[in-house]
Amino acid sequence: MRRRASCTVLRGGGCREAASLPTEKAVGGLASSNRTDGGETARTIGHLLNWMQDRAGGVFVFATANDVRDLAGEQIREGRFTKIIFVDLPDQRDRSDIFAVHLRQRGRDPRQFDLAAVAEASEGFSGAEIENAVRRALLRAFMDDGREVITDDILTRISSTRPLSEVKREQIEELRTWARTHLALDGNGMVGHAAAPRRLEL
Repeated sequence: MRRRASCTVLRGGGCREAASLPTEKAVGGLASSNRTDGGETARTIGHLLNWMQDRAGGVFVFATANDVRDLAGEQIREGRFTKIIFVDLPDQRDRSDIFAVHLRQRGRDPRQFDLAAVAEASEGFSGAEIENAVRRALLRAFMDDGREVITDDILTRISSTRPLSEVKREQIEELRTWARTHLALDGNGMVGHAAAPRRLEL
C-alpha cells in the first residue's frame, strides 16, 4: 500500500479497478477469483477492505460503480464508505453544461451553438454519449469539405443515437428503484429526493 497517498480512487464498472494499489486489481468478482487466479484477487481485495476499515485519518477514498448492487455487502458496508451517492442521468441543464465543456475542449465557442436545443434533444443521454455526439458532429463537418461544425451537425448525431437509457431502460429503472428504497433516509424522509432528483445520499 502506498502510505504516502492522501487520496485513493476506486474506479470502473462496479468498482472493478483499485488505483490505490501499486498494480490495479479487480475489486469485483470475488466469488469467481478462485477459479481463475487461485484466490489471489480475493486475497488482494481482502487486504484492501481491511485497510479501508482500519485506516487512520488523512486519506479520502472515492469509488465509482455502474451498478452498486453488483458489489458484495462487505465492500460497501458502514465503516468502509461513509457515504453512498446515487447520481442519475444528467438533466437538461446538466446536458447543456456537458455540451459546452466538450465543445470548449475542442476549441469551439459554446456560445456559437444552440445549447438549449441540443440539451433538449439529448434527453436520456449520459455524459459519454453527449461527448460522442460532439465528436461525431465534428467528424461529420470535417468530412463535408472541412467546414465548421454547427448545431445541426450535433442534432443529426443525437437523432441517430439510441442512448443506453433506452436500450437498458428496465435495468436503469431497477437501479433508480433500488436507490430510492435503500439510500439515505433521515427524519424528513429521503435526502435530496424532492429537491435534487439526480442524487440520493447515504
